[in-house]
Amino acid sequence: MRRKVFLGITLLGILVGSTPLFSQTFWAQKDLVFGQAAAGGGYESVISATNRGTFTYYGTLWLLTGQGQAWNPLVNGAPVSGGELAVAISPGATQSFHITVNGGVQTGMAFIYSQDVVNNNFLEGSLTYFIRSGGTVTDSVGVQPSQEFYLSTIAFEDFSTIALALNNGTPNSSQVAHVTLTLYNDSGSFVASTSLTLGSAWHSAQFLTQFFLGINLGRGRLEISSSDYPIFGTALTLVNNQFSSLPLVGSPRSYTFTTTSSNGSYTSGDASLWADGFYVKGYIRFTNVNGFSITPEVYYIAGRLIGTTLRVSFFGDSGNTAFGGTAANVYARISNFNFSAQSMSDIFVVTWVDPGGTYPFGYGTTATGQVNLTRSN
Repeated sequence: MRRKVFLGITLLGILVGSTPLFSQTFWAQKDLVFGQAAAGGGYESVISATNRGTFTYYGTLWLLTGQGQAWNPLVNGAPVSGGELAVAISPGATQSFHITVNGGVQTGMAFIYSQDVVNNNFLEGSLTYFIRSGGTVTDSVGVQPSQEFYLSTIAFEDFSTIALALNNGTPNSSQVAHVTLTLYNDSGSFVASTSLTLGSAWHSAQFLTQFFLGINLGRGRLEISSSDYPIFGTALTLVNNQFSSLPLVGSPRSYTFTTTSSNGSYTSGDASLWADGFYVKGYIRFTNVNGFSITPEVYYIAGRLIGTTLRVSFFGDSGNTAFGGTAANVYARISNFNFSAQSMSDIFVVTWVDPGGTYPFGYGTTATGQVNLTRSN
């Protein structure tokens, strides 16, 4: 029992990152980040990575501990120097990286980042913690790669069983992430909120009962939001001395919106947005055009959030009501976007692209205007 409790503290004890991989330069399907690795004292971490592309994947496995210090465990039986190891994975091949140490337990962060971002190699994989007694594996925990997020949610059955680790991996010491943890019960009612500041390469790792002292709660959810920069995280549950992982991924914000256009039209509706690092995705639904209710029209939107500038776009099919029945491309920019902000506004541009379109929505016609967002969750 003591071994398993200690493993829970070990796995969430240190989360770090200190290289330019982060700060919105994480490339999905090219880089793998694991917020925690543990080795020694009967523990072993194994990263399995595969390249499904047609070009050799070249990258570096970084192993860090503390606030960016090099961690030099054994990888596949050989010692690491300077906390890094060159990685080359042939097309279609799979490699495993067994992280071990001789002696007591050590912990750190492991990530693989690519040398080049090309379209014909990919990196996918997972990490597994193995707990051994002698030569026998007594327990194991599989963990998916960590993802960057501005907002993430953990739904739980028992508040006291959740351990949470958060990491601000940005390399520049001026990039400080202000993080808010908000706790809700199973009916959605607010319970408590706390905040923490994560400087460059800082981490925080505790059980929720340590973040929220004196709280007695069963089922509910935790929302994690970073108002400045995307962060990484991982979580574990400890139930009946057995561990399981809870990957943290981006959660959506919902908004109502209004637009006013240079061609005299105006619209309203609702939207949702979520982030996977600097990639932003969501839906927009038009419910009113020029003061008239319409059958809701839903479009998928996508874009990027670089710094505080959000740029998104979507395509409106022919036959729509919101764009006069003619196919259109819509681009919107919000210069001071923040997932924690209550209201924001900036510009949009509509370009009609149907060659068969007629006045006033002929091919190549454009209109500009203002879009206003109001957060609703």
